[in-house]
Amino acid sequence: MEKQDKIELIISIITLIIGIVLLAIVIFDVRPHPDPIPQPITISVNVMLPDCYDHADILEIEEAEATVSENISVFTPDVIAITEAEAIELTRIATAEAGNQSDYGIRLVIDTVLNRVEDPRFPNDIHSVIFQPNQYYTAGMNAVAFRHDILSMVYQEAEARTDTNVKFFARSWPRSGTRYIQEGDHYFNY
Repeated sequence: MEKQDKIELIISIITLIIGIVLLAIVIFDVRPHPDPIPQPITISVNVMLPDCYDHADILEIEEAEATVSENISVFTPDVIAITEAEAIELTRIATAEAGNQSDYGIRLVIDTVLNRVEDPRFPNDIHSVIFQPNQYYTAGMNAVAFRHDILSMVYQEAEARTDTNVKFFARSWPRSGTRYIQEGDHYFNY
């Protein structure tokens, strides 16, 4: 096996390992619970080279690794630009719908709105999603005390969502979407 073939084999192995790790992250949805905070993903691969490789070979491999890492991208949802008025509306609806739930449950309710904004089946702004007929408990949104802790969660979720899947929730399994998870009194579908 020639030196170039060995380098290509090592690069292929590194790429395969990175792919398997990313696939495992996607399949197993590795996230802490409750109240996960998004963390950057760092993948390190150490490859022991036989003594027959000299310094120039190692530099070629490092350059190839840099190229591989530049071409790998992980899907992350867009940061949603949120106005103060939208943040207040979303805070009020989250409080009305989930103010008595855990922080994680509140974040999931917030995420249903934000995820719908990015889904072409729904309106593309927060106000329109909240006020779609028969979707959220808008009648109660001004009857609840304003909670600054939930306002902070709204801004945090707009920056990096806890769950990018949830789109529907109810106190029993929603009729829309596919069953997903239960948190507190709410059942979430995507």
